[in-house]
Amino acid sequence: NNIILPALANHDKKRIGDYTYEDYEDAIRTIRNRGYEKGGEHYQYSESTIKGFENLIYLVVFQASVYGLCANVLWGTRYVIDVPTVENKIEEKVRLKKSLEIDQEKKLTKRLLESEELQGAEVGVLLMLALGLRNGEACGINYGDIKSLDYYTEDKVVWIYKSVIPKSSKLQSSGKTWNTGRIIPVPEKVYALLEERKQRIAEYLRENGLEEDICMDELPVVCKGYYSVDGNYKKRATAQDITDTAKTLFAEIGMEPRQLAYLENELAQNNLAQIVNEKDATAYLLRRNYATHLSILGLSVAEIQYLIGHDVEDAYEVRNEFVDEGVWRQSLYWLL
Repeated sequence: NNIILPALANHDKKRIGDYTYEDYEDAIRTIRNRGYEKGGEHYQYSESTIKGFENLIYLVVFQASVYGLCANVLWGTRYVIDVPTVENKIEEKVRLKKSLEIDQEKKLTKRLLESEELQGAEVGVLLMLALGLRNGEACGINYGDIKSLDYYTEDKVVWIYKSVIPKSSKLQSSGKTWNTGRIIPVPEKVYALLEERKQRIAEYLRENGLEEDICMDELPVVCKGYYSVDGNYKKRATAQDITDTAKTLFAEIGMEPRQLAYLENELAQNNLAQIVNEKDATAYLLRRNYATHLSILGLSVAEIQYLIGHDVEDAYEVRNEFVDEGVWRQSLYWLL
């Protein structure tokens, strides 16, 4: 009552179901910055005390979710973690999740490819899993960005050259660095799903007399919710929409929330210097999983760096060489 609630914006007016992960993050940040007064002196809370506050918030949100009052927006975040002993901390670091387990990947792939009707954010998760995209990049793709190769027209690729601005659905060019722009092969099953979805939306537009007013190529592949509800087909999803959906899917396939929580904690502290460097635990896992496949299949470090949108560090490799269709298609044929 005295510490946590006053730090929550509009706590006396908002329902618990209206709060987001960012709201709780803002509250913890406020508590940490405010500190407390004792004997006329100002002090900062210890990190173990801050962790206690996080645990209290998690317990309330979890219990409220059990009773259907809200979604558990803190699932898989560091709020799950209680104050660990040194031994537990070491054990969790050893078990730190770097990619999906085989069974988890199979379940997730089956869930996404065989669903009769995917929500837009679920399509975003599929694009991250199959193409190694950042969540913001997945949101930035329009149907017109999926093209055929000039000389191998049966093969499809997606052009990555834009993303959404963080915490919004507004487009911006490129992404984290100038190296973000790239062309990525689209696996056949993924393309078939996207094409079917495109045809369904086109049919919906025809049935509602909208085909002359709406350009299909300019519509977002990752839209809000179901495409046919309240004009969702033209509403672009946010990166957070994909992250929230990914966590829900991770729970469905049996991932332990503590595994994701420890990963998120390590990312927040910048303790992970891996081939895929992300701040978002779900983005990290899906992109790391993609990079793991590329490595196992024998692609060079430069090829992997190109495909995941990182600097190509090899001085003898030039990024433009990766769009030479002959050499490029041959080295990446396994994806198609």
